[in-house]
Amino acid sequence: MQIHTKLLSFSLCLGFVVSLRTLLQKLASGSAENQRDASIYVYLISCLFLLLWFGFHFWFLQCMK
Repeated sequence: MQIHTKLLSFSLCLGFVVSLRTLLQKLASGSAENQRDASIYVYLISCLFLLLWFGFHFWFLQCMK
């Protein structure tokens, strides 16, 4: 059980870091289209990260019962 939680936490952090790196590359290029894409990308990453985070905590609390 503990291995699964560590693996899931690692996967979430890795996905967030990779997404953040891609976002920073888009922002560094500076064109208007990339700026628009980056803002959409920030919104999607934030929503996905929050859903995964709350889903993980809900799953973890269910397993602890």
